[in-house]
This record gives sequence, C-alpha cells and structure tokens, in this order.
Amino acid sequence: MIPIGLFDKMTMTEIMVLLESDKIKLNILKLLYEREEMTRSALRTSTHTGYKTIVDNCEFLEKIDFIKTEKKGYGEKGLKMTFIKLTEKGKEYQGKITISNEGMPYG
Repeated sequence: MIPIGLFDKMTMTEIMVLLESDKIKLNILKLLYEREEMTRSALRTSTHTGYKTIVDNCEFLEKIDFIKTEKKGYGEKGLKMTFIKLTEKGKEYQGKITISNEGMPYG
C-alpha cells in the first residue's frame, strides 16, 4: 500500500526518476497510450505479470494522476468492468519518458 501524501513532498523530477526505474509502470503507460484504455486483465496479459502487480502499479500511477479508472458496461449484457486510461497529465509525461527498449516486453 502506498502511503497517502507520499507524492505531495516529491518534485515531478523525483517522480519521473521513480517511473523511469520501473519498467512495468512504463510498459503500462506505453500500452495505454497505444490502446487508449484497457482492463487490468488485459494489462496483466500484455505485460506478462501477475494481477496484483498490475493493481499495485496502477495504484501508484493513479496516485500521481497519470491514469484513471472508470467502471462501465461491457458486452451485450452490460457487465460492469473497470477500464484504465491515461489522464491528460499521463499523456503529457508519457511522451517525455525516455528509456532504453532493452528488456522491454513490448520491444
């Protein structure tokens, strides 16, 4: 669990260093940028990680306002699913993140 207020004391540069050091978060941002929105399950499959890993990383990204979650009806029966998408801030900073593609699942 990420403590509330942790990021209030950090500069954007410090947050960006944390992001750049974590390839899973970067992978999530890249996937959301390319596909606009995805479910946690789709992110899990695309990143080849566990569901809890996706939940924890999405929690971090949501706390720094890079992503948002939205429940909406899906399919013929209108089943409620949670979709994740980039915020405007997430879109802005996704383009500024520069990392090596080495070892990245999306290559």
